[in-house]
Amino acid sequence: AFNPDGTRLAVGTTKDKLQEFNLSSRTVVSDRKMGDDAWTIAYSPDGKKMAAGGYHGVLKVWETEFEDEPLQLNYKGTAFFGLRFTSDGHLLTAGGDGKLRSWDLATRKPREVVAHGDTIGDLAVLAGGKVLVTRGGDSKIKLWNASDFKLLGTLVELDHGQDWVVTTPGGLFDGTSKGQRLLDWRIDNKLYNLEQFFNAYFTPGLLHRLAPPSGAAAKPIEMTRSINDFKQPPRVRFVSPDPGAKVSDRSVAVRVEVLDTGGGVTGVGLYHNGHRLPDNRRKQLDPKTYEFRVELIEGQNDLEATAFNSDESVESRKDRVRVTCSAANSRQPELHVVAIGVDKYQAGLSLSYAQSDAQAIAGFFKPGLFKNVRTHLLVNEQATRAGIDKMMAEIEAATEPQDALLVYVAGHGTVVGDMYYFLPYDAKVSSQDEIRDSGISSVALADRLSRIPATKQLVVLDTCRSGAAAGALGKYLARRSGLDDVRSQQMLARSAGTFLIAASTAEEYALELPDLKHGVLTYAILNALGESGKPTARTNAQGAVTVNALLESVSSTVPNLTEKYHGQRQHVVQYSSGQDFPLVSAQ
Repeated sequence: AFNPDGTRLAVGTTKDKLQEFNLSSRTVVSDRKMGDDAWTIAYSPDGKKMAAGGYHGVLKVWETEFEDEPLQLNYKGTAFFGLRFTSDGHLLTAGGDGKLRSWDLATRKPREVVAHGDTIGDLAVLAGGKVLVTRGGDSKIKLWNASDFKLLGTLVELDHGQDWVVTTPGGLFDGTSKGQRLLDWRIDNKLYNLEQFFNAYFTPGLLHRLAPPSGAAAKPIEMTRSINDFKQPPRVRFVSPDPGAKVSDRSVAVRVEVLDTGGGVTGVGLYHNGHRLPDNRRKQLDPKTYEFRVELIEGQNDLEATAFNSDESVESRKDRVRVTCSAANSRQPELHVVAIGVDKYQAGLSLSYAQSDAQAIAGFFKPGLFKNVRTHLLVNEQATRAGIDKMMAEIEAATEPQDALLVYVAGHGTVVGDMYYFLPYDAKVSSQDEIRDSGISSVALADRLSRIPATKQLVVLDTCRSGAAAGALGKYLARRSGLDDVRSQQMLARSAGTFLIAASTAEEYALELPDLKHGVLTYAILNALGESGKPTARTNAQGAVTVNALLESVSSTVPNLTEKYHGQRQHVVQYSSGQDFPLVSAQ
């Protein structure tokens, strides 16, 4: 371990030795007896104390400026794998017995908590000493309130670090969309998938709120309900078709049985290859049975049935069937590109690159991977609410299930209440009610997307918050957390069954950088897809960039670009729903 000013290095050498080296003179300045194999060493924040913990339970604390006898805090039966001093002089230890201990050096007595069911491999102090972090041999990272050892949250790494989830004892959670699907909770001896609780308990930015940067004020987390007190979700199962069925007709009737387990039933839905079918495709045959009319595609079709309890707080476990359709598609798959960009608003709001970004997206996609690419471009005064609705209705009539749809939206966007709104050209922004009436809500957009038959969908929201420019509404918008945007946007993607990429809006400034001549998200997307030549996103075995590869690329590129050009890292919001599909070919 290095001392706080970096002038000394403490090293455990042999079983009986702990040596300190002066790094400038490269000389040994102290040679102390340990009496154990030193596995962990730590200095106090002022550098006046040094502690070492051994594999066989020896724990010693020395005054670094004196060669006196150490304070010995032996604890038989456990190894010490982590040490940290707190700012108030307590010594924290992480043990091989899974216990986190805080030692009062005056009384030599520890306060302890069983932190992990296995060894604690290491520990850290965050948030100016207010939060403790332990890493266990059970592959979990836990956050603790330093003052009372109360568990704040648990972080789980999944799929070799590709995915993660953080949860609180009260049931709040955040994480990657795949991570949410991989993790189950056991409540009253019943297993529930974490994703079932998305509507009520998903909390974007949860980890940052649990352990804010040093000096930042902790943001209170309000619990409106307990994870142990919820209405039971219904059970769903497919009545027909059978799993693995082979059908010769493209149009089939799918029947689903929904059983009320005591919590009521609402929101019965069906997903086709990850895309949610509109409610007008659903017909209730009797109190338990629902029928959906589904237009299949040639080949493999994955169907998922779902329903919610009466207050829509908890979703059922989805039932899944896969069927194969032998009927040929009526035509080859097409790509529809919707590009909307608003620089100049009727209400006086303005941006610099929304129009040119939309034009760049619209102009990028050419026939190749898709035989036909249909482009739909609306900019500035064309992008009224009525104009956007009309265009989406036309796309609904023109598309088929085998098609792909990319919806790109650039302009101003904000959250009122808990709802995200995109502001079209003719939006009125002098009050919250005006935004609700004239904006396009995430719910309205999700409903419109579900009505479009194309089962492969990607939505890109490159929208900037308009708090500084929204007149009388400015002060209200400036107070809103960008995390409100994140939750509403991810709800949009999840309810419609679509992939989502959105610019982070945690800050008020627009992510438009003159050096790039684009919004930073659009710049990252175009480069990932190969606007400047070879795609920067990874390609699959067929040489194509898929949606998941695009999400992966922009998630790593955008923070680096914003740090380089703005001095602060910003992250993108993303959500994966449905089946991955290719966007462009690099060949």
